[in-house]
This record gives sequence, structure tokens and C-alpha cells, in this order.
Amino acid sequence: MLLAVAALVATIVTLVAVNASGDSSDAWQSALRADVARGVGAVEDIRYVYEVEAPAAFGIASMEIQAEEYRRAASSASPVARAAL
Repeated sequence: MLLAVAALVATIVTLVAVNASGDSSDAWQSALRADVARGVGAVEDIRYVYEVEAPAAFGIASMEIQAEEYRRAASSASPVARAAL
């Protein structure tokens, strides 16, 4: 009789452990999927910045630097050269 009760308790403990393990596995898989989705979002944000926004920003920055260099060259040039710049 005592052996049967011990076997029943062991079976119940095993079932509870298996159920908890399954829940943990589901939670882990859900967390992993969420982490992958965050990573995909981050990669898409980075791609958008470097492929769409950065070229225009770099072009504007380049033009601003060129304009400043032309102004600097014009301020020290002769009147004829200044008119051409």
C-alpha cells in the first residue's frame, strides 16, 4: 500500500514538472520570437537610415561645406575672381 502511494505521488510530481517544463518552454519560445522581432525591426531601421535618409543628409552636408569653402575663397580673392565665385 505504501509503495502504491509513493508511486502515485511520484507520478503527480512528474506530471506537474512536465507541465511546468512545457509552460517554461512556451514562455522561452515566445520570448525568443519577441527578441527576433525586435532584432528585425532594428535592422530595418538601420537599413532605412543608411539607404534612404543618409544619402540626402550627406549630400546636404557636402553642399554646406562647399558653400563655406567658396565663401572663404571669395573673401580673400581679387574683385574679379570674387565676382566669378
